[in-house]
Amino acid sequence: MQTSSTPLVLPSSSESSRSVTPSSTRYLLLLLFAPVLLLAILLWVASTPWFMTHNAYPAMRNMGYELTLQHENCEIVLAGDSSALVAYDPEVVERLTGMKTCNVSEGSPVLSVVGSYPLDTYLSRNQRPKFLVMMFTPQIYHPSPYWLSGSDPEGYTYLLQYVRGKRLYFALRKPHKLLEYAAWVGNRLLTDALQRLQGEDPDAVAKDGGIYRREHHGQYQLPFPPETQCMRSIFHERAEDVHGDPEGVAAARRKYGMDGTRVFINLSPVPSCSAMRDTYERVLAGEHDNAFEQLPITWYNSEDVHVNETGAIHISTEVAQQILGSMHNSMGSQAAESPTRVLPSAATSAIASLSK
Repeated sequence: MQTSSTPLVLPSSSESSRSVTPSSTRYLLLLLFAPVLLLAILLWVASTPWFMTHNAYPAMRNMGYELTLQHENCEIVLAGDSSALVAYDPEVVERLTGMKTCNVSEGSPVLSVVGSYPLDTYLSRNQRPKFLVMMFTPQIYHPSPYWLSGSDPEGYTYLLQYVRGKRLYFALRKPHKLLEYAAWVGNRLLTDALQRLQGEDPDAVAKDGGIYRREHHGQYQLPFPPETQCMRSIFHERAEDVHGDPEGVAAARRKYGMDGTRVFINLSPVPSCSAMRDTYERVLAGEHDNAFEQLPITWYNSEDVHVNETGAIHISTEVAQQILGSMHNSMGSQAAESPTRVLPSAATSAIASLSK
């Protein structure tokens, strides 16, 4: 019995390739480029003014106030992290000293990403101030913040919104943080959309930090009730995590103490119930110009760091006294050289009261 067999003919590799390439390549390209495209879109959206009103985070619009000040020429410039942003009331300082005052502080999430860009930009667009008073929290005491030391989303948003020349550097420096930030942007957009669908107003003007700062010469107060007890404990913070920054202090004095500007670097007060108060006082001794101070917890309204209006009036009054005391001391040494020197009337009265 004979059997006939037909030879099995396999398609050539080129024919096989042609048969699967069109669909598989498109699918592969879609898998590869869809995430990249989504990432690019999210980052682009985060860089637009539209995002600042569609992220369900109206308080974040307090950022960038200092960039709007051109030829403002404040005689006293208040700066620092969020402790200074909420505590330094320019109206109080100006009323007590008689000198034009503005607050150009930004929160530590911003400073940890863009460094001293906010303050440096203000100084580049305005006349040198007579006094620069900076304040930083003892938990994060960095009087000379540097670029991309942190990765907070608020800081990345500031970078994309206002610092045009650093975007590529930001993307290439920490790509994994870039992905985390893009996910945060997507989450904010989704939250905003859901709130709008539910009839809420995520862009409430009453919560707009930008409006508040413009109305208060740069100060921003958080809309929370007073604290009743310290939220931070020895379990939240460790003594070994508290570090001084003498190099940063010296660098800030060198950088800004020029062209007639007197620089004060202050340490923000802590609540009297703080478990770390003794550690802060010991570690940071000699690195600040003001006295280390403990305030009632009821003068705070957020994170044992941010003071309410009562605390702000107290701290701002102390800043005015700090400046007036410096002027009083310089008046004594310069009296012979400048007998006709004229001070603002409010400052003259305040200095006279200090002498009594």
